[in-house]
Amino acid sequence: MMWKTAVHTDAVELDGEWIVLDAEQYVVTRLNETGGFLWNLIKKGATVNMLTEALVEEYGIPREMAKHDAENFIARLQELGLIVHAA
Repeated sequence: MMWKTAVHTDAVELDGEWIVLDAEQYVVTRLNETGGFLWNLIKKGATVNMLTEALVEEYGIPREMAKHDAENFIARLQELGLIVHAA
């Protein structure tokens, strides 16, 4: 399943931290550097497998850990309404 950022969101990086604005809910979500890295991939359209591989390549973490982290990140962003299924 491919994900993309919701149209009502915008993000900016400030000093290694990402700020995501949900313009519908008027809520701000902070992401760390890794979250921002994943956000940029999701913005272009990404699957959990793509995020997993990117984490393994970028940070050198074990694949199982990367998959777990990617799934949790996707679940949280979906819960917050910041991402949607890509067509």
